Amino acid sequence: MMRNLVLGLEVVTADGTVLSMMNRMLKNNAGFDLKQLFIGSEGTLGVVTRAVLKLEPRLPFRQTALVALNGFEKLPRLLNRLKQDLGAGLSSFEVMWGDYYQAVTTGNKPPLARDYPFYLLVECENRDENAARFITVMEQVFDAGLIVDAVVAKSGAERAALWAIRDNFDPVLAKKPVYLYDVSLPIKDMATYVDQVKARLKQDFPAAQCLVFGHVGDGNLHLFVIPGGTEAPTTRHLSDLAVYHPLRAFSGSVSAEHGIGREKKDWLHYSRSAAEIALMRLLETTMDPKNILNPGVVIDV
Repeated sequence: MMRNLVLGLEVVTADGTVLSMMNRMLKNNAGFDLKQLFIGSEGTLGVVTRAVLKLEPRLPFRQTALVALNGFEKLPRLLNRLKQDLGAGLSSFEVMWGDYYQAVTTGNKPPLARDYPFYLLVECENRDENAARFITVMEQVFDAGLIVDAVVAKSGAERAALWAIRDNFDPVLAKKPVYLYDVSLPIKDMATYVDQVKARLKQDFPAAQCLVFGHVGDGNLHLFVIPGGTEAPTTRHLSDLAVYHPLRAFSGSVSAEHGIGREKKDWLHYSRSAAEIALMRLLETTMDPKNILNPGVVIDV
């Protein structure tokens, strides 16, 4: 996560003070870690003018596989198994619901059959080439019943083709209107949550589709909601009833990585308590009493 890669910041506050926190140490527990106050505040507490980032070397060897699963309940077990067998080299664990896979492979010859309920893109990065080890692990999880089919990329071109399935969602966006959501919740609750979203959508919009993929290793889902029919619903209708309301039961977040901005602030209280929001408002009014920094973003003051 980007937050974990920021070592230091320089920030200009609302009164013109240049606050220098250009730390270059990996560990620094000398008082408050003030840079974290500004990360994620979306410019409401100060303007970031410089940053110190922790960089990691790009590892030269990658092994990539697309696998199919016959049940979401296998995913947490598979994630733990891959973490154990592949270690820190496991760099991607991207899950696609079956209807998303079908939508983005329409008209193409997909590498795996299109009738599985879940697909997973797994990638491992290493300093030394060890393709045999990666294939062995894939065979072991297949023998253990955690996956039911798999294809392993044998070249850079094949790897790019597998990632294109996950990344190229232009066919989904072509079905106007499309509403995009970015939520997070515990992995164990994801399948139940998505089922509830789809059921509520079908109740109000019989032709609706909800296509889902996510960085499940990070607990993050992206939902493409296509209501269908001739009458487009309002964002509030979809968000209140179908997407954000069910999320509350799982103590999830209405924004995993894309922020709150103006669009999501009406639902901030679904993921933050009244006390937390009150403290956010106190911080903003204290640091920006004239409300000149990104007014109306995240919270109203």
